[in-house]
Amino acid sequence: MIINHDKKVVFIHIPKCAGKAVRHILCEADMYGKFWHWNYSEKTNSWNDLAHLPLHLLYHYDEWSFLREYKVIAAIRNPLDRFISAVEEHKRQHDRKITMSKIIEELDPIKIAYDPRYIHFCPQSYFTHYNGVSVIDTFLHQENLKNELLSLALELNLNIEKIKQIELLGNASTYANNVNQFNSRDVTKIVELYKDDFNLLGYPCPNNYKKEFSFENESFKKKIYKAYSFNFPCEPQTNIYLKLRNFFNFK
Repeated sequence: MIINHDKKVVFIHIPKCAGKAVRHILCEADMYGKFWHWNYSEKTNSWNDLAHLPLHLLYHYDEWSFLREYKVIAAIRNPLDRFISAVEEHKRQHDRKITMSKIIEELDPIKIAYDPRYIHFCPQSYFTHYNGVSVIDTFLHQENLKNELLSLALELNLNIEKIKQIELLGNASTYANNVNQFNSRDVTKIVELYKDDFNLLGYPCPNNYKKEFSFENESFKKKIYKAYSFNFPCEPQTNIYLKLRNFFNFK
């Protein structure tokens, strides 16, 4: 996360969505360099990747108040393109030789929400929507990042050097170029995991999505409940807490 007090801007850094590029554009007046690296937080009683704080964790920090006072920006991306990038990042960071299908088998709604080792798979909507409502004032789409950043640079009156950096940005990969990396079952599992990203962020589901698999089935719930048997943290009004309670039909 970047907080630029000079421009009164907060940038929510969603993993694998051109975050580093946007950081370089906005970071010159960042007074909150603490939002970087890993750290154990007494506020959340957990290890956090401070560069990538989903809203259910950011809620516990004092800086949450700036989301109401400043312009909030986030870069987003087609969920399938982002997933490919997340797989490569996960393999690099954890030195794993593993196929995409195997990684998909490892993932579940709780792991991608709470396990920091899988932060790059955390849904984009967990960074953009709080209690079902978007906190973002300006969305930057990675598919059109250069043009949208140039418009933002004019709005924020960024200096000419920052504009030159933006003009050097290349084009992002798109699902049309990556479609052959997925089989229909993998696509279906990914869409089930990221259905809120497709629905809330305006990306269409792929044509080879077949609703033959669901994380909502009862047998899956029983397996997850057994594997992750713990008391849910008291996080009032957060997406994750409510979704987990609904997921297990807790009242």
